[in-house]
Amino acid sequence: MNTRRADAIADLFATLEGLLITYQALPESERPQRWAADAHRITGVIARQLSSTRSRISPGAIDLGAESA
Repeated sequence: MNTRRADAIADLFATLEGLLITYQALPESERPQRWAADAHRITGVIARQLSSTRSRISPGAIDLGAESA
């Protein structure tokens, strides 16, 4: 089993879930203004996490969990 890949995807989903919870918890009347104001932050968080995830699941990435087992 490739735990490195699964862990990377779990971290990606957790980041997305956190953003969704935070920004969907806003009252509907405030959402458009807040989403627009935080657009760079939101997309930046997603971009960083996606980049991290992609590097962790790449074929050349080292699975540290496998080495310690």
